[in-house]
Amino acid sequence: MMKLYRLFFPVFLSFLFGACSSHSQNRKNVCTVSWHSLTKISSANENFTKGVSACFVGKVNGCLLVAGGCNFPDIPAVEGGKKVFYDDVYVARIIGDTVQQWKKAGSLLSPTAYGVSFSVPQGVICVGGVTPNGSTSAAYRLEYNSEKDTLILHSLPSLPYKIDNMAGAIIEDTLYIVGGNVDKKPSSRMFALNLGENFAKWHELPPVPGNPRTQPVCVAVKKAGRMCLFVAGGFASATDNRDASLSTDAYCYEPDINRWTKIAEPCKSDGQPISFGGGVAVSLGDSLMLCMGGVNKDIFLDALKREQALKKAVADHDQKTEKLLREKVKAYMNQPSEWYKFNKELLVYSPDKNEWTAFGSYEQSARAGATAIYLEDAFYLFGGELKPGIRTPEIWRGKVEQNLPLN
Repeated sequence: MMKLYRLFFPVFLSFLFGACSSHSQNRKNVCTVSWHSLTKISSANENFTKGVSACFVGKVNGCLLVAGGCNFPDIPAVEGGKKVFYDDVYVARIIGDTVQQWKKAGSLLSPTAYGVSFSVPQGVICVGGVTPNGSTSAAYRLEYNSEKDTLILHSLPSLPYKIDNMAGAIIEDTLYIVGGNVDKKPSSRMFALNLGENFAKWHELPPVPGNPRTQPVCVAVKKAGRMCLFVAGGFASATDNRDASLSTDAYCYEPDINRWTKIAEPCKSDGQPISFGGGVAVSLGDSLMLCMGGVNKDIFLDALKREQALKKAVADHDQKTEKLLREKVKAYMNQPSEWYKFNKELLVYSPDKNEWTAFGSYEQSARAGATAIYLEDAFYLFGGELKPGIRTPEIWRGKVEQNLPLN
């Protein structure tokens, strides 16, 4: 969900994707993902022992940077616990396939989660999100000086609205923000900021087609040699004039012609449509989109509809129905992690083939509200929920491996 400056050989990627295409899915162990658990941030902050969701992540001066996020450190959400937001910024130097001990480098402008971040040569850009006082329109760049161990915040033009739970990507000098809650309303709107312009300001562009999308996934990769945006998934709570929805469709935005085009719908290896609502996406090199995690479309849509029905019962003063629905909501929150069926499958999209390919099923990626970044030859997966209200402190390094098929 951010610009990723990386080195990954295009020839290898083409070979890798060809070997793992839908025509080869019945071959065993053609492609696998190796996982390596990294040092947890809780080593630097005991409040992170229970993990956080929706943090900012990026790379700066050879270090991984993780900032903000939220969790329920004391009383669980199902028991009415208070969600706590963090402003801590942590860095850890990357060494081979692991990281050094995390250390605090400074603080964000305010405690924030559910925004979007972009890695650029000058640091990590943080945009929007939710604070203890509600959504924010703030945008700024974090610059970390590893020699002096100092963190500097550089202000950027504020968003035209308060936006949270969106996705985004960067193409050259332009930041793109898609979906999320815009002034508290689920939206499919898109905004862009060209950092190369004098007196830069955010501009609104054509919205993503389809239903509003909170927590979609978004990546910038090449299609026919041109960098484009690719957006998939997302969901939306009900409003006064619209029912709750969950999206399984996906679209491509071509900046040079300012147009959205529908692309192939992501599906699991069994052919069932999948929603990456609450999931994450990164780009493999500049030509493939890797998506993982997110909620189960059927279970979560039922929960959204139940929430909608509960609001109606409250508005109608229907106490009997309200009590019944509140009991169902509590029961929903109290299920074991496996019951929620968060997505375990890793899917890769090839724009030039307009084709999705399953790269395997992994417990490590079965989380919602995580954040991810791709660097050089691996992706890093931070935090997220294992079930509603329950976070994980795990940080995983995943690497796509090329294997020979078994006879």
